[in-house]
Formats: sequence, C-alpha cells, structure tokens
Amino acid sequence: MDESYNLIVKLAATSIENGEVIAYPTSSIWGLGCSPFDESALQKLCQIKQRPTHKGLILIAGGWQEFASYFPNLTNEQVNRIITPSSHPCTWLVDDQSNKISHLVKGDNEKVAIRIDSHPFVKQLCSVLQHPITSTSANPSGKDPATSATEVVEYFGKDIGYVGSYIAENKCFNDAKYIKSIRSQKPSDIRDLASGEYIRRLELPAKH
Repeated sequence: MDESYNLIVKLAATSIENGEVIAYPTSSIWGLGCSPFDESALQKLCQIKQRPTHKGLILIAGGWQEFASYFPNLTNEQVNRIITPSSHPCTWLVDDQSNKISHLVKGDNEKVAIRIDSHPFVKQLCSVLQHPITSTSANPSGKDPATSATEVVEYFGKDIGYVGSYIAENKCFNDAKYIKSIRSQKPSDIRDLASGEYIRRLELPAKH
C-alpha cells in the first residue's frame, strides 16, 4: 500500500482514539464508525445518523484477533464459523461473554452483532487499533446509503472526523470500480452463532 493510504489509516485511527466518528469503506458499504468503548462517541454516532439507540450497532474487524478477548469462551467450531470466508458478508449474533460491550452497541438485544470484513482498510485500521470498531451504514436514517466518500461528506460534513473530508479527495476510495461494487452490494446475511440459524439470508445456496 502506498504512503497516502497508510496516512489515511493513521488519521482514521487517531480520530477514533480522540473520540471522533469516522466514515470508512467496507467490503459491502460505506460505514460510520467509532470506538465501541467510548460512550460519548457512540452517542454522537447515533445522533448524527439519527439512529435510535435501542437498535444497536455492529462491531467490525479485519480478523478474529481483534475480537478474541471479548468472546473468550467460544468453541473452535464457533470461531471457525465466524472466520471462514464466504462469497457474501455475514454478520454473526454472539453472546456477550465479557460484559465489556456497551449497551449502545447491543441496543435492546441480548447478543452482539459482529462481522469480520475483508476490505484492506478495515483490516489495517483494526490492526493499528488492536480492537474492533462500530459499523453502521453511512447515511442519515431514511436516506439511501452513501456509495462514495464525496456522498458521505455531503451527508455529514463536519460531524465526522477529519479523515472523512480527507478521503473524499483521495482516489483510492473514489475509484469508479469500487463505487460500482458498493452500489451493487446488498446487506450482509445475519446468523445466530449458537444455533447457526439465519435471521436474514440474502445469498441462496447453489443448486445442484
């Protein structure tokens, strides 16, 4: 990765550590995120998105290592379910085993929604932070999700961290191919980890 990309990741990490909300690309959508351990940042995220706090948020990371300490009692089989790549993103509902997860992340839910994301920005950012971040689509409630950094800034302006306006001018996140892939994406599947049950399934099994 080039120096400008690494700089953007460092700016994003600094913004999160300073309690700011950032906008960032994932494998499926542009997301809004902050530290899941900063109550003020979580409140701000819900406020600027106009999202009711009872709905909760997803936790996203680039690998299991950022999640492991918060879910210490999962079996190897359960961890393998979460980390096994799939052709469509999958969000898993997992019991809160550490009691370190904010009620603003869980909302009115007993379980925590988590996802491992394949986008290199997410992987590098969470590796720098050494913990997951929150994820919710980058749009005010009731609006269409943003499909580019420019649209994110048009929605939120100065309400997001400095990195938000910086990436709007950076080609690696406004590339036409990436924007097209974002626009064609659908929301992730949702599965309960304990039972394996699909709560939402958008990817149908292949016919044989």
